Amino acid sequence: MLLWYALAFLPIFFIVKHLLYINTNTKPKDYTGAYALVTGGSYGIGFQIAKLLAKDGYNIVLVARDKSKLQNAQSALQKLNSSIQVVTIAKDLSVPGCARELYAECLKNVPRIDFLINNAGFGLKDKLGISNEKSLMEMVELNITTLTHLTRLILPDMLKRKKGKILNVGSLAGAGPGPAMASYYASKAYVNTFSQALSYELKGTGVSCTVVIPSATATEFGEKAGNENSVLFQLVPVLSSEQTAYEGYVSMMRGDILRVPGWINWTLWLSSGIVPHQLYMIISDLLLYPVKKTN
Repeated sequence: MLLWYALAFLPIFFIVKHLLYINTNTKPKDYTGAYALVTGGSYGIGFQIAKLLAKDGYNIVLVARDKSKLQNAQSALQKLNSSIQVVTIAKDLSVPGCARELYAECLKNVPRIDFLINNAGFGLKDKLGISNEKSLMEMVELNITTLTHLTRLILPDMLKRKKGKILNVGSLAGAGPGPAMASYYASKAYVNTFSQALSYELKGTGVSCTVVIPSATATEFGEKAGNENSVLFQLVPVLSSEQTAYEGYVSMMRGDILRVPGWINWTLWLSSGIVPHQLYMIISDLLLYPVKKTN
């Protein structure tokens, strides 16, 4: 009997949880001539978001480490819309103190930041005790500290103008603990929860914060994290960076709290609150297991 009650309750649980996330907390505003800062904007999800901004006529500040990729991205965006301003800043955002330097450079080139897209981040696959210490701390600095500091620096001006939008790129990995990528999963759990709490704090201010929560996406992330041959990337359907960017962008513009691209991922996210962490860790471990390629 209890099982039947539980099964009957699940659809209600999913619907209510979904509605809580899509509610907007801001009224439509005029963003004509707005300026957007996109970190990690030279390729992948960040670049796809930049393309959507360019199509809508917004000026863009692109930030990434690779100067040549930045130049290529800048050219592509200018071809897409020659009437907008595209500024590029080559900077390693995994270096302590870089957020303040970046903010200062932004203000030298543009009058304000209306949209902040915190996309830059990377993963590291290895057990903590044998992981590369330098890479590990760079990941934590980029995924958590730079994102938080940059948001803190830009937010006061948005609040003063009662106008602005923030989009943070989280991850479905942050829904629970992940063995072999413990620090990465934890860093994305921070982004997911930080963004939702900030969204709540911003109610009634005219400023919104949205977090987009993708799963495996077709970018360079899998290769850089050492997961390109895992079950997750080889046997599980992978989202395109275009779909992830579009759903995140639309949700940001609408003022949503949270968006999980893809109905399978959305179902997994909604059910994450009822799956025991011990079971979650077993599943996560299996998804990171390498798949042998056959010729």
